[in-house]
Amino acid sequence: MAWTEATQILNPREVRDLGMWAASGLLPDLTILLDVTAEFAVAQSHSSGDEAEKHEFHQQLRNSFLSIARRDPQRFLVVDAEQPFAEVKAIIADRLMLRFTA
Repeated sequence: MAWTEATQILNPREVRDLGMWAASGLLPDLTILLDVTAEFAVAQSHSSGDEAEKHEFHQQLRNSFLSIARRDPQRFLVVDAEQPFAEVKAIIADRLMLRFTA
């Protein structure tokens, strides 16, 4: 499937539905979304293909996940994963401590 074909099928509802299917309809209490820009994702990608198409694919995928997270902010923790690892780890640890000590 070409990158452009893949980008045309990704929308928040389909991404959510696929996740629900994969988890047999179960929803976690907390979902941690490690967010990166499309530029970062493309730079980390080892696949061949047109850079503009890959960028569009990653941007649409990111937008889909962020849209899902905005619809359920109590269940999602969106973390800027382009920060240093120690920062990402601290943010996640803080949220987990709040979740499991409350």
